[in-house]
Amino acid sequence: MLVLVPRNDLEPFAASFEAALVDVVNRGGDSDTTGAILGIIAGAFYGLDSIPQRWMRAIDAEVRTAVLRQSESLLRLSPFCRDIG
Repeated sequence: MLVLVPRNDLEPFAASFEAALVDVVNRGGDSDTTGAILGIIAGAFYGLDSIPQRWMRAIDAEVRTAVLRQSESLLRLSPFCRDIG
């Protein structure tokens, strides 16, 4: 399992993954792009378990598998990433 090592100087930018994402997409404009970017950042910050299960169940299984693979590949690029088993 891969995890990001937390930094003590970071404060949460929203109460939860869901709150952050809902807030940014409801601002309008290019909300699909800002939502995608924020989803990446908030996902890394809050972790996979913070994504609402009702959202996860709505994703096609093949797409979910591909996203999880891509996420792991991206995490491995971070200097804060540690493989803990």
